Amino acid sequence: MTAHRLLLTEEPYATTVLGGWYHRGEWPAHWIGPSTDRASEPGLFRCRLVIEGPYQGVVHLTADHRYELHVDGERVGRGPERGDEDNWAFESYRLELGEGTHEIRVDVLWFSLQGNLAAFAQHGIRPGLLFSPDDLSDAPKLATGVAPWTMEEVPGIEFKDPQQAWGTGANVKMTVGGESEPVPLTPEKLHPGRSKGFPSEQGRIHLLRSAILPPMRQEILPRPCVRFVGAWDGEETAKHPIRLADSLDTEEWTSLLEGQPLRVDRPLRVLLDFGEYVCARPIFKASGKGTVRVNWQESLFTGDGTIAKGNRDEIEGKLFATIWSWTDGIGDLFVFEGAGQTTTPWWQAGRYVEVCIQPGEGLSLEALQFESTGYPFAREDVFESSDPALEEIAEICHRTLRMCAHETYMDCPYYEQLQYVGDTRIQALVTYATTLDDRLPRQALRAFDVSRNTDGVTRSRYPSRVRQIIPPFSLWYVGLVWDFAMWRGDTTFIRSLLPGVRTVLDFFSRLVGDDDLMGNPPGWNYVDWVPTWDSGEAPAPRGEPNSILNLQYAMALRQAAGLEAWCGEAEIEALNNRRAESVGRAIREKFFVGRQFTTDLAHRHRSEHAQALAFLAGIASSEELDLDVQEDEATIMFLQYVFEAYGASGQGSRLLNRMDVWRWHLENGMSTTIEMPEPTRSDCHAWGAHPLYHFHATILGVRPAEFGFASVAIDPSPGGLDWVKGTMPHPLGPISVDWNRERCVVELPAGLSGVYRGRTPLKSGRNELLP
Repeated sequence: MTAHRLLLTEEPYATTVLGGWYHRGEWPAHWIGPSTDRASEPGLFRCRLVIEGPYQGVVHLTADHRYELHVDGERVGRGPERGDEDNWAFESYRLELGEGTHEIRVDVLWFSLQGNLAAFAQHGIRPGLLFSPDDLSDAPKLATGVAPWTMEEVPGIEFKDPQQAWGTGANVKMTVGGESEPVPLTPEKLHPGRSKGFPSEQGRIHLLRSAILPPMRQEILPRPCVRFVGAWDGEETAKHPIRLADSLDTEEWTSLLEGQPLRVDRPLRVLLDFGEYVCARPIFKASGKGTVRVNWQESLFTGDGTIAKGNRDEIEGKLFATIWSWTDGIGDLFVFEGAGQTTTPWWQAGRYVEVCIQPGEGLSLEALQFESTGYPFAREDVFESSDPALEEIAEICHRTLRMCAHETYMDCPYYEQLQYVGDTRIQALVTYATTLDDRLPRQALRAFDVSRNTDGVTRSRYPSRVRQIIPPFSLWYVGLVWDFAMWRGDTTFIRSLLPGVRTVLDFFSRLVGDDDLMGNPPGWNYVDWVPTWDSGEAPAPRGEPNSILNLQYAMALRQAAGLEAWCGEAEIEALNNRRAESVGRAIREKFFVGRQFTTDLAHRHRSEHAQALAFLAGIASSEELDLDVQEDEATIMFLQYVFEAYGASGQGSRLLNRMDVWRWHLENGMSTTIEMPEPTRSDCHAWGAHPLYHFHATILGVRPAEFGFASVAIDPSPGGLDWVKGTMPHPLGPISVDWNRERCVVELPAGLSGVYRGRTPLKSGRNELLP
């Protein structure tokens, strides 16, 4: 038996007509699921089909909510990749089955849509499975609703609220072994599968599109370090600090992680340390009876009454607890009532794992492993310099990108697991600078495009069945489209997004008053987690315009004008430029005071944010604008735009003087970047990974000179470095820069030309230049 995933270039059944016009886009398979009276509660439903081989062919598969596909007992794939009801993904597999009897098994996990059991990013309608052969003649043999699929409900799984890890979906209690048997169900035949673009009159159904992402990475992690083994009284551990003096011998647990069985005859509390951040699920094999609780934390807390964590390497005297509630950690519970192997339906995240064991009769842990998961990014860039700390920072940034990249980008893997526009723009830029794989950015652009409300504004995060609007994030979405056009091109794709860009800008244009300034949009106008700002909003009266949002609007108008020009829409380009000129004049008139822009009309507040955006929006030149502001300094996320302003204004070398917060990571045991200034909630937030992008785009100075990266502009800003060199991937081949204080060597791939320091032409191949 062989089976592997396929990525389609054309939708199946798009031209298939199984009847009149009403049936266009209809699949030869029907959804099947438990009966309606059972469909509202969470559960695990196992669907089976036995067929006789040989068989060779392509099948298409999806489920609501999640599935695992097994063929002849071997796991073949998981899915579907996340979307919404009108953009529901299916995966395609090529099966090659030899002579004899074969079993196709699909486990369908349904969290329900009630409360916090389903992840916020998880859309759905009702539990169900759709399995369809590509060849219509195979439908009687394979298609759900046609072939003799069976269904049973698998006992032994209960769902628990994720506590402070809101948005991530349920934690689980898994019962393994024992006498409980699956409950046979009669699968209910539901509506036929239907392709996106062919809506029906059948009410609320899934409209299907092919998956665009590869399978997620699935790898067994190296064993974690056993940092502590102690007696456990069966009570909550959250209020009991780790005391290394109380630790028992860790050797037996180390042996278990190396594959040696461990007989457990007393309650124990064990602390495992991966040494770096991971996203993974545990795989337990055990016999006998007992309970095993597996909880996760990004770091331990100091226990001083705050959310402070201190050095992440240190555990002595610290608490393994859930932030804010100070209860036991977030994770899953395994109840063994006999021999068996089990894992969890979804992964957890963090660096530390607490395993608490209450043994029953004859409990023996046969094996404990952890399977990591994530988007399979392959790092294709190289960055080196005379300061080795920068390479360490680069690795921390890339690990953060990887930990926050799955079926979507995620703001953080521990707490929300949601794809936010503001975070995603930064994550996509890091992606462009480090790999040619742009499938995850494409996914994000499509998701935000379809998230738009009828008034034109995008959701702040998508996919998400829980609605949230952050209006400034809609303006960052315009930048997200601009970035893709510059770094990757693809006019056909960009053209498909421009109608959405126009409706976004129309939303904001309706807020522009007679003074040509945009009023504050309704909703949460988050800008940055500046400690003195209320909820991250700029310090200005909510009923009045502020400079930051107006500058962001002006910048988005300029970007949209460039996109329209590239796609040949001169009239809309002119409209956007007129609007940008108008709001730009008003911003200068109302906010520009003494070489800086104030945040509010009363000129009480100044911020780095306003100065950076003023330069990036073309409202003020570097000669007339002072970027230095001591009052409201940008924090981790918004330093992205401060660094962009440094680079664009010829002050890129200043970036290295702002690396203190990332150097702090090296000194405090961090393997990923934090969300906000300490004390931070999240230890893994990929909007803090932007230094890796800037090491290439600002320090080495490699940027697209025109749309589609059709030519390159190189302008190194090495600051105090003695030397710096690196390689950035480009669709035509790698771009290499090797700079020192005596010379600079630039190598471009065949077919690519450019300019060095704005004046010296660069040709394909090797270019030797003065520094």
